[in-house]
Amino acid sequence: MFLNKRKKIVFICILTCLTLTITFFTAEIFIRIAAPVPLVKYSYSPTLKWEPVPNSRFSYFDFRNRKKSYSNVISYNSNGCRGKERVIPKPDNIFRIVCLGDSFTEALQVPENTMYTTLLENLLNNPGGISSRTVEVVNLGISGQGIVQHYINFIERGMAYEPDLVIEQLCINDFIDDETITTAHLDDSTHNVIIVPEKKNFFALMGIYIKDFLKNNSVFYNFIQSRFILSERAQFLEEEKEILLALSREKAGKITIPPHRLMRSSGFIMALGKKCRERGILFVPFSFVMPPEVAHGDTLRSLYKKMNNPFIEQLSPVLAAGGITLYDFTGSFVEKEEKGEFTTIESDGHWNKTGHEVVAASLKDVLLRITGDN
Repeated sequence: MFLNKRKKIVFICILTCLTLTITFFTAEIFIRIAAPVPLVKYSYSPTLKWEPVPNSRFSYFDFRNRKKSYSNVISYNSNGCRGKERVIPKPDNIFRIVCLGDSFTEALQVPENTMYTTLLENLLNNPGGISSRTVEVVNLGISGQGIVQHYINFIERGMAYEPDLVIEQLCINDFIDDETITTAHLDDSTHNVIIVPEKKNFFALMGIYIKDFLKNNSVFYNFIQSRFILSERAQFLEEEKEILLALSREKAGKITIPPHRLMRSSGFIMALGKKCRERGILFVPFSFVMPPEVAHGDTLRSLYKKMNNPFIEQLSPVLAAGGITLYDFTGSFVEKEEKGEFTTIESDGHWNKTGHEVVAASLKDVLLRITGDN
């Protein structure tokens, strides 16, 4: 009697597992055909939180827009970044630039040959560039990462490239992103940083690895994440609105970075600048604020129209006191938009080819000035 009951329980468990497995694979096949979403290849990092999977390849397309305004095959090299393989250690005849940033730098929305990092490399290798040596531009951008992670990324991956110059792309949401990162601690008086990897027990790591596997391989899992929890389009708009309002004391489009956020984020920028100076590396941080014409939704557009530039008003003076110049490219975007040339992808908000051209040309002008070449 007891054995029969036990067999029945085992049978029910096996049947349940088989049913769930068949249901999952059926849903996976259906979603891949009916409503596919891209499978971005990221894995867990105890310091960066997430990082690209080296030597991986995947399709990234505009799943928010049925017309698919873009569709690209993304490849990460052996160091987990977009672009050509680079020789390490650096050859003597190479002038190397490392670019740090978030999704605007990683630029999954455009092909590799139209990323601003690729365009900048081409511009600087034309006659009248910044060096008699061949210029290489390394793209170390990782989507969703803020200023604290830029620093960690430079220490863990960027320094190995032995750069002559470091470019850091800053975005308005960095001040929010930085609050969630606890794997790096800053000494405000010395601008020294201590990186402390996360410690996870076995079960927590197993959960993370299972989640990574599903995110990297299951369209159904990513569909659930992006569509049923909160649509990606609505999530983008809501996050951007919340960022603007969270940074605003008056909640009327006047953007003011709260002191604690300003201190933490600026501290890590200055720590990166200090690390570069100690090694004789030029350091160029740049920012941008989207012009109101490219803001998504009437509420956001009204906020942008009233919006000041917190980078220039608040962050720039703090960095200048530490000997760092913050370059702002907002005017270049506005100039393009006023000519009727769109610089962003409508459904996405990231730079299109024209936007990347604006950044590459602006960076070239800055680099020519600071290196003393014309």
